[in-house]
Amino acid sequence: MLMTIHDSTVASYALVGGHGEQDELGRVGHLLISEGKLSEHQAGQVVRHQQEHGGKFGEVAVALGFISAADLQRVLAQQFAYSVLTPGEGGLDDSLYMAFTPFDPDKEKIKGLRSQLQLNWLTADNKRLLITGVDESAARDQLLGNLAIAFAQAGKRTLMLDANLRNGGLHQLFGLSNPRGVADYLAGRAQLGNLIQPVAALENLFLLSRGAEAPNPQELLSLPSLPRLLDGVESAFDVILISGADLLEAYDSQILAALIPGALCVVTERRTRLKALKAMQQRLQLAQCNLLGCIYQHAR
Repeated sequence: MLMTIHDSTVASYALVGGHGEQDELGRVGHLLISEGKLSEHQAGQVVRHQQEHGGKFGEVAVALGFISAADLQRVLAQQFAYSVLTPGEGGLDDSLYMAFTPFDPDKEKIKGLRSQLQLNWLTADNKRLLITGVDESAARDQLLGNLAIAFAQAGKRTLMLDANLRNGGLHQLFGLSNPRGVADYLAGRAQLGNLIQPVAALENLFLLSRGAEAPNPQELLSLPSLPRLLDGVESAFDVILISGADLLEAYDSQILAALIPGALCVVTERRTRLKALKAMQQRLQLAQCNLLGCIYQHAR
């Protein structure tokens, strides 16, 4: 929907605030109007209130009840090319909290993990990271999804690759379809370029879903098409986060690990056993994959 902004309205914005604030206030107003969150009449009321009482454009619009605090946070995030959604938008599951309100202190843990990986692991020649675990109770898909969103918000072209051919569900978290994916490519039933889906609601984020339910996941992952798949996506992305099946359930993730230099393991409070973790570490060592660390999640 196209909306026209009258010259008189634009001129009235320029009268508000000091010289350092003019452009910022104008951008906030323009964004709110272009998104349909604020009418031109309401914008004029905000400006008049500013002239009489002061205050920032967005905060005044919230105080007058024209927009919500979430509307303002989203517009402010857009100014810094930081993709953020309102709850329920884009078909994303609520557990993908990194996609929503940007000013949540709990998100700093994911951002901290992202920073550690950028500083100590991920490079232009080292883009692959396996997210795995040893028990189904660990919410690996949610962790991978939130970490992927964090990388995308940092301007990194990020691919989520669902190589859990047994019960991978990344497509469900992001509200995307799963007609064809990794399993179909490995079986020679699809071309790679037709399989990668953008997450339309978030910039820089893409998914290569699990694909068809295959009766022989371990055999598919043993085919020469797996290294071709991994090599084929590297040139187009800055970060590739790969989901694997439980490391002790079958040898699927060990086959993956032989082609991925580093792995993160998701463990759950009071559920993940130390004996299982030691066995997992041994399997990764045999595959010459570095265990970079364990992500500890509290039981719910």
